[in-house]
Amino acid sequence: FDNNEKMDIFMTDDAGSGNGYSSYAQPLVATAKTTSGVTNLTFDAGAQFWPIMDHSLNIWAVYPSGLATSAGTGVSFSVKADQSTDANYKASDLMTGIPSAGNPLPASKSFDASIPLKFKHLLTKININLSKTPATTEISDDELKKAKVTLLGILPTTTFTAKADVTQEVTAATGTATDILLYDGKSKANDALTYSCIIVPQTIAAAAQFIKIELPTASNDLFVYATPSALTLDAQKVYTYNIKIHKASIILTAEIQDWGDGGDTDGTAYIQ
Repeated sequence: FDNNEKMDIFMTDDAGSGNGYSSYAQPLVATAKTTSGVTNLTFDAGAQFWPIMDHSLNIWAVYPSGLATSAGTGVSFSVKADQSTDANYKASDLMTGIPSAGNPLPASKSFDASIPLKFKHLLTKININLSKTPATTEISDDELKKAKVTLLGILPTTTFTAKADVTQEVTAATGTATDILLYDGKSKANDALTYSCIIVPQTIAAAAQFIKIELPTASNDLFVYATPSALTLDAQKVYTYNIKIHKASIILTAEIQDWGDGGDTDGTAYIQ
């Protein structure tokens, strides 16, 4: 996490209600403080203390802050249509975290030590790496770096329920199909030629136009990749598309991974 990013922390007594005292108002807002790659979370309301009892404790986090206002209640979450900015990309990344040892934490009189939280991404990440074949001399390197890259026809919405266990999931994608902008090609050249976005897990129909690349050439060349068969984009996976543009077509290979390991596939996209 970057410095000063906020998330919500839920803490509940594993014994449930009727335990003789009132639990904290849920959730508590925490701010990330990151140094040398290590993130510590600090409660905005100051240090928090849990009563010394023989009850175990559940702790879990939800990012971004402000999404889940109570545990066990489903809330709607939508990814941003324009993810060409860092802020909108991060706002589209739905994550949850629980203690590394799992919930509940055992009953203890000493919770003054750090409690490590392990986060996971609940949605689907798409990476696109763009290049051109050596024979494609009619498209300059500068034009390629100013490509506008878009995913087409994406359902943007899901329902998320905050829970203390590890089964936190999202529902099937819903909403009105919209295009997701990865890079506008206008603000500055993308020297790295890499693009990313986050979408709700879903299935793209066979023969659907999926990736669009617009180049600022004299003829405003437009390239589109259509799925050769139905494409299922699973939760918590990264799909990486390595695209080589040719004047007549683009040559595409795709690598599919967990926000971990996976397999690969191949495909072709054509100029439109």
